[in-house]
Amino acid sequence: MAQDLDIEKLGRSSRQSALLSLAGLLIVLLSLAYSFYELNELREKKLQIEAEIKRTNQDLNKQQIELQRVSDELARKQELLASVSLKLGTNNVAEAKQVLESAESGSTKTVARIFIHVRSKEHLDKTAQIGQQLKAAGFNVPKAEILVDKGPKLTEVRYFHKTELEEAAGIARMLNKELKRSDVTAKYIPGYESSALVKPRQYEIWFGPESL
Repeated sequence: MAQDLDIEKLGRSSRQSALLSLAGLLIVLLSLAYSFYELNELREKKLQIEAEIKRTNQDLNKQQIELQRVSDELARKQELLASVSLKLGTNNVAEAKQVLESAESGSTKTVARIFIHVRSKEHLDKTAQIGQQLKAAGFNVPKAEILVDKGPKLTEVRYFHKTELEEAAGIARMLNKELKRSDVTAKYIPGYESSALVKPRQYEIWFGPESL
């Protein structure tokens, strides 16, 4: 009888231990499931932050380009004002009027502007030479190249208005000839057709490290 009681106690103790082990396993599984849930939440948040940083960098880049455009326009206006003041200072009113009329006539023509983006300072000499050749071809190329951390592997000529594909493709052909390559392409960047930050005939050359 006593032996039966001992066996019953032993069985009860084993069942209790099994239940405790099962409960512990369930707790571990629930903890793991919650950890995976938190991990996925963190991954999604990381992707959202990366996307926001990308958009912010793109907007910052456009703002820098607009700042450069305004600075160039300011310098042009100052030069015009100095020229007119010089004419007026020598009582050459007719010549001063002619300078103003010439400037007004020229301002109605939109000159194509090209902003150069490069990934490494080591390539600045080469891209500066290309910038000079583009200027000689009639394009307005700001002096300072824009250094970027990321970009395409191969060189792209980016344009922002669909009607400007032909001119962008022409710039790409010029670069292919200069770089002795055939993989420089024109790439349309949507979302700026009506943007105040991107003027008509505004282009960006993104030099890829494999193209230089």
